[in-house]
This record gives sequence, C-alpha cells and structure tokens, in this order.
Amino acid sequence: MNSQTEQIRTEARRLLESGEVSVVIGYGPGSTPARATPVFVRRAEDVDRLFWSPACAQNLALYVREQAGRGKVAVVAKGCDARSIATLIQEKQIRREDVHIIGVSCSGVVDPGRLAPAGLDEGTLKSLAAENGGLKADCGDGEVPLEREAVLKRACLFCDTPVPPLSDTLIGEAPPLQPAADQTLPEDLDARREFWAEQFSKCVRCYACRQVCPACYCKECFTDRLPVGWVSKRIAGPENWMYHTTRAFHLAGRCVGCGECERVCPAGIPIQTLMRRMASEVDALFGYRAGMDPDAEPVLATYRDDDDGPAE
Repeated sequence: MNSQTEQIRTEARRLLESGEVSVVIGYGPGSTPARATPVFVRRAEDVDRLFWSPACAQNLALYVREQAGRGKVAVVAKGCDARSIATLIQEKQIRREDVHIIGVSCSGVVDPGRLAPAGLDEGTLKSLAAENGGLKADCGDGEVPLEREAVLKRACLFCDTPVPPLSDTLIGEAPPLQPAADQTLPEDLDARREFWAEQFSKCVRCYACRQVCPACYCKECFTDRLPVGWVSKRIAGPENWMYHTTRAFHLAGRCVGCGECERVCPAGIPIQTLMRRMASEVDALFGYRAGMDPDAEPVLATYRDDDDGPAE
C-alpha cells in the first residue's frame, strides 16, 4: 500500500467516525491496475475500499453536486478536480461548508487507451505506480519505467496545477513537473477551420464528453430541446460543428482542463485543444483562470463599464 492510499484511508476513517461527513467519494481499484472506479464510502469500516494510484483518472467533482445536497461530503481531489469544485462553489451549485476536500498532489494519471499504442499489454499488467514524478509498471518481468508522454492522459501533459489550489487536507508534495507545449493549430483561418471540420466530422454525438464534465450540469442541455431550429441530433457536419462550438463557448472561463471529455471520446477528437485555446483567450483578456479561487466572481458572469466591446 502506498503512502497516499494510507493517508486517504486514515482521513476518511476520521471523517466518518466523527460524523463530520456522511460519505467519502474516492477511488477504488478497477478491472486492471491501469483503471480505477469511483467509490462512495459511508461507513468507517469500509475505508479500505479506497486507494490511490496513477489510474485515478476520473474527475470526482462530477458527483459532488448530487451528494452535497444530502449532507456534507468528503471527496478525494486532484488539482483539476479541486478546481472543478471551486467552480461549482463560484456558480453556487454547492456550498463550501458542505464539502471537505481531501486534496492529493498528482503527477499525472494514465489513459488506458494509450497503453497499447505505447507497446504495453494492459491484460498482463501486474502493477502501476508513480515515483518521483515518473511512472513504472510491472507486466510480470519486473518493474520498468514508462514514458509519461506516451501513457498519461493528454491533459496531464499540460497541467500546471498538480497541487490542488483548494483543500482541507493535503496529501503529498508538489511533484517536479514541466508542462508540455500545446498542439500547434494552423495560423491560417481557413486551414484551421478545415482542421476542426475534419475533427468534428468524426463525432457520433454520444455526448460522453458532456456527461463526464462537472461543468455540464444544465437540467436540460440545448441539444436535448426539441424542436430546435438551429441544431438537431442529426450526425452531420454542421450539426456537429454547432454542438462542439456552442459547448466550447458555454465552458469558456469555466473549463479547468481536466481532460475527461477527451479521455472518454470514442472518436479521439482533441477536444481539450479547443478548450485550452478558449482558456488561453480568457486568461489573456481578463487575467482569469477557472477554478483557482472559489470566492472570485465567475469571469463571464460579471460586467464592468470599462470592459472592452466585442469589436475591440
């Protein structure tokens, strides 16, 4: 058992035994060492269901809104998860006093879908562990180092907040990371439009990107409203373009870059490339990064008389 797992279980046991929280949302082992599954622990004697490893990919903020309505909850949170929780607090979806954040410093999580292209047989994987900012795996022949760039969730390669900016308990120290340079998009607008048209043409409108996003919590998504004259459920270029661009604008100033949308996309659309570009524009215009301060006003929910006009 690694030290992070031990500390998470200790804190979860303390919170449940004291009655401070009614449930601890964390990670449990999945079907292979490269996969984890969300678990909801309600009794102190069940805390051994919790664990921590580089397989803990899901953004658990997704479950906080629903659970926080039933009493105070604790949640295991990476840097991106904590930023999502801060955004939910800013948008008054949850109250800060209703959530206890068990923050875990994170050096990146694995995307199981990238293991095979990296030459790793997930079926023979015996263990997966993080060490000093690196990764190592054992497929039965002893531990070998893994190339982070080859197996991490792509969003983790660009992460600059490995330590949760918001937590009540913090586990682990800041790992030595160097965010990678982002994917270069064509400067020519027609070429860029062609790039995204090709990407969006692959979309099968399964909405997995929406369902896994903690910021997509509308009771009724615009795509589910029928009839709507300007967008339909038809899987076709213009409709797909409308869906993805509308969603990107809806998440501008709100997306924290956890990359879950991209990880679960069955078509391999580089959704986070678009989201990071939107986040970069918001940062340049307003000096604002989503989810860094739960007390800040949401950037696009405020107006000042000296704000630039849309043509400036």
